[in-house]
Amino acid sequence: MRRVKCDETRPTCTRCAAGRFACGGYGIFVPAKAVQNTSATMRIHPHNQRIAAKDMTVFCGTLQSLVDLSQSDAQAFDFCRRYTIYNMAYGQLSHFWTSSVLSVYHSEPAVLHAMLALTAIHHEHSFGSHSPALVRSGDAHYNVAVGYIHKSCNTSLEQYQVVLIVCLLLLTCDVLQTRYGTALLHLNNGRQIFQSMRAKRGALRHPCVLQIHPDTSSIEDELTYMMALVDLQSTNYGSLRPMFKLVTDSDGKTNQGDNMPLAFASLDDAWRYMMIIYNEVEHLVPTSADCGPTQYLCSDPASVIQQGRLLGHLSDWRHAYGNSAFRVPSSSRDPKDSWLNFRTLHLQMLQLLAEISIATCLNYGDEMQYDIYLPQFSNIVSIAENIGPMLPRVTFDVGIVQPLYLLCSYCRDPAIRRRALSVLSRAGKEGYWDSRLVALCSREKMLFEEAAAGYLHDPEEPSTEERDPATLIPRSARYTETWAFYRDNDMRELDVMFKRRKLHHGQLQYGEEEWEMFSKRIPAPAA
Repeated sequence: MRRVKCDETRPTCTRCAAGRFACGGYGIFVPAKAVQNTSATMRIHPHNQRIAAKDMTVFCGTLQSLVDLSQSDAQAFDFCRRYTIYNMAYGQLSHFWTSSVLSVYHSEPAVLHAMLALTAIHHEHSFGSHSPALVRSGDAHYNVAVGYIHKSCNTSLEQYQVVLIVCLLLLTCDVLQTRYGTALLHLNNGRQIFQSMRAKRGALRHPCVLQIHPDTSSIEDELTYMMALVDLQSTNYGSLRPMFKLVTDSDGKTNQGDNMPLAFASLDDAWRYMMIIYNEVEHLVPTSADCGPTQYLCSDPASVIQQGRLLGHLSDWRHAYGNSAFRVPSSSRDPKDSWLNFRTLHLQMLQLLAEISIATCLNYGDEMQYDIYLPQFSNIVSIAENIGPMLPRVTFDVGIVQPLYLLCSYCRDPAIRRRALSVLSRAGKEGYWDSRLVALCSREKMLFEEAAAGYLHDPEEPSTEERDPATLIPRSARYTETWAFYRDNDMRELDVMFKRRKLHHGQLQYGEEEWEMFSKRIPAPAA
């Protein structure tokens, strides 16, 4: 059978029409039956069932464009606009996915191809079935979108926005397929494009300061929010720190506690301030490369002052949150209230984690300092157990995987750790965070530290939450950092490395390595 290369003309490829062939294009085949029965196999939540009023016009406007697509592409796009777009936007205050992306795809082929590539990945992860044909079609759409980006030479503001949208869509494809190296390239390109876009607007008074608006009302606001979110997520996957500093006002102030409101107007407002606090924490937290000659405590006066400010900001956030009128009682049965209750609990989880992170960030490497936070760790796991079933299998938003990873890293209570691993085993992909990979690395670290401590866990024994973790896992058995590397492109094997500062590093000989490591090769998590 003769093969004809599709020239991407819509609604019918001219090359196929001239040769009287049936044009399949780069279609992704999604069986109509699968789309119709999706509710039986996917987690449907109120955000899917109740389309935001702001997005309704855009959502309905996409219907007329389905006639311009091939049958398989139309089926894939229908799945995308009904499920992929809303799962990616799960819990976010931004309308980037539900408004900005859908509003430009019909006039920008690169956005359409990137969306269909993302749909192939989302469909495969949502249904848990591997289809070589689906993978090939998704890769083809991905490559076409990349080709459009390379050919783009228009430097208008609108073109910058389109290129950045495509860059973010392709980055999402990469992180969901655990191609973190490629994702980092897209992120760095996106950062440069975003800076160029801001320069076009004359907004480079503070080049690395981003203002997060209370109400995202333009595509540029949506792109600003998405860049801030991706920039923050990347700190555990290739970036040592966020590139951007987040603020709420336009003058570039960095001390955000000074303008914390007495009460938040909405959950989005509360999340916006929490996101800014986390951004400041990531700028403050040191890494092993930053540690000085002291054993644990960072004595830099500026860092100590900033830590105190952050603790004050978090206290102000708690008071504003307590004074807010939007909180919903957990006993409500209304679907809308259930959705708000989910977001309320999620914010409480992030607040607990921020409290631990800020209080301990300057004592980097002192693994004993976390033992006093067992009540907070227990509450975090309880919230994750509560809201975990409400989360979709695939989303780009931060849900429970990152908090549970940090819990498994910091908390040495065997019972709490195992509860967290149990929740992780039922979670999905959340942006950069793959629950399978996180669960595998966290379990390996737990077993390694327990073996080093001579601790043998008995599921039948009473809960260990009443015992001092220092008696179960002493300092000599604890490690600070966890690193994971895929051995090759097949991603069948994983090198896991645990790293800590030597316990008696003050007595090191000249030239002796200050850090000690233990590495282990294990099978990678099954796809």
